[in-house]
Amino acid sequence: MLVKFEGYSDDTFGAYWKGGDVDHDDYASGSIRVMRVRAGGEEMFVTGIYAPGNLAATWAIGIAPIEDYQVMPSWPMTWRFERYSAVLELELPEGFEITLVCPAGGQD
Repeated sequence: MLVKFEGYSDDTFGAYWKGGDVDHDDYASGSIRVMRVRAGGEEMFVTGIYAPGNLAATWAIGIAPIEDYQVMPSWPMTWRFERYSAVLELELPEGFEITLVCPAGGQD
C-alpha cells in the first residue's frame, strides 16, 4: 500500500492512503508531529514540522529509528517536494499501522 506523508497549509500534517489516513491539525501552533509506522516486523518514526525555527514557510519531514542502533526498515521510499511540503511516500506491506505519538493523544 502506498502511504503519502505531507503537510497542508500551516497547520495540518498527516499520512494518507487509499481507504484511510492519520491526520493532525494543530491550528497553526507550530507543533512537531511524530508518527510511528509499523509493518512486517519493522518500524520507524516519521516527523513533520512546519517552518522549523521560523526560517522558511515550508514543511520539513524526517525519519528516524525507534531505538538506538536499530536498522531502518527496508520499505521502498521516495522523496519529493510539492507546493510547500516535502513529501515522503512509503510502500508498506499489508497490515501496516500508523499511530500519532506526538503530540500525545493528538493534543498540542
